[in-house]
Amino acid sequence: MLAVIEREMNGSPGLIYMESVAQANGTGTITLSFQPGTNADLAQVDVQNRLGRAAPRLPSAVTQQGVRVDKSRTNFLLFTILSSKDPAWDPVALGDYASRNVLPELQRVPGVGQAQLFGTERAMRVWIDPAKLKGYGLSSADVTNAIRAQNAQVSAGEIGSLPNVAGQGIAATVVVKGQLSNVDEFGRMLLRANADGSSVRRWVGSCMPPAPG
Repeated sequence: MLAVIEREMNGSPGLIYMESVAQANGTGTITLSFQPGTNADLAQVDVQNRLGRAAPRLPSAVTQQGVRVDKSRTNFLLFTILSSKDPAWDPVALGDYASRNVLPELQRVPGVGQAQLFGTERAMRVWIDPAKLKGYGLSSADVTNAIRAQNAQVSAGEIGSLPNVAGQGIAATVVVKGQLSNVDEFGRMLLRANADGSSVRRWVGSCMPPAPG
């Protein structure tokens, strides 16, 4: 993935060198360094255009997650640490709060090109047991498709909304539960419905929140 983008970045006006770093979690970063005096706005537009040319050759998993272009300096200007004496606010809770409330505010400060979170947000981590997966006759794609289908934010609509019949004076918004919120709800997810009416609801693995840090 990184090599495809690197080939397109070669030849960008004012580019001195580039550095690529691939992480163990599947993410990667390419840092482009330009000559002093290069117009940062024009350089960002040129990089964005070159990235667009490389996009059709990137794997589908990469395009689904998205590729981001940030304009910033390599050195850090400020480090901010959140802490709490309340036991309910563990490192994961603080990281989630910072991601939702603190990070967006920092990104809107004039002159800030990039704000990075050295922590973790609340998320659900799903572990799959290969032996159980084979025993139920399922694949990892079946589990992934079940999560996508049943853990979705949906708009249910309204009852009695326009256009309505004459004399209809009351409308009600239909509220349905969409995204799952805890481990038990993920554990009760329907993985497969058989032709005889039976179903597989037991998890072929386990699911748990991420560990702190």
